[in-house]
Amino acid sequence: PEYKIDHTITVPALTLEAAAEKYHLSDVALMKLDTQGSELEILQSGSESPLDEVVAIYIEVELKPFYNQQPLMTDVLKFLDQHGFTAMEMKRSALRRQTTKRLKYSKHEMGWIHCLYFRQQRNDGSALTLTQKLRLICIALTYQYFDYTMWLLEQPDVMAYNQEHYQTNLQSELADYASAVWDSLSIAEQNNAASSVVSDRIRDLI
Repeated sequence: PEYKIDHTITVPALTLEAAAEKYHLSDVALMKLDTQGSELEILQSGSESPLDEVVAIYIEVELKPFYNQQPLMTDVLKFLDQHGFTAMEMKRSALRRQTTKRLKYSKHEMGWIHCLYFRQQRNDGSALTLTQKLRLICIALTYQYFDYTMWLLEQPDVMAYNQEHYQTNLQSELADYASAVWDSLSIAEQNNAASSVVSDRIRDLI
């Protein structure tokens, strides 16, 4: 249905750069954005420095223009790709159209998607710092991307750090934890996870 604007109000806003300075957010690891169509404008606001230390972004993007003159998914993802991020997860929200005659069944249309992005390189194209890698390990572990976590643990600088501080490379511990998570799943959850793996086209990423 179409809506008419009853009235508008003006609200104060900060650029990402100003917010980072005001609230001391120059060292943030994970950023979550769900601002009804203004996500890209926020990412683009100010200098790139507040974004440079962020290693993961969870963001909502729209495939259809729900808001006036809003950027769509391709615009947002292009920006993230240009700033060294790679897509890890996309959870879609499906919609049905409002029709006079309601049908019993129809496939749903994708409306918006919640995306999880991990940083692969810094804004200037240089490699991640050790601190960024360690933070990304924690985030990847939280989201249960155990392959990605293991890949990071196998990086030489990470291995050297863990060996020095923990006298282990933590790879065996991760393998045990991943197995424990799997064993904690119900039979239905295991079957669902297994079918998802089978349906994916598995490739070894370089």
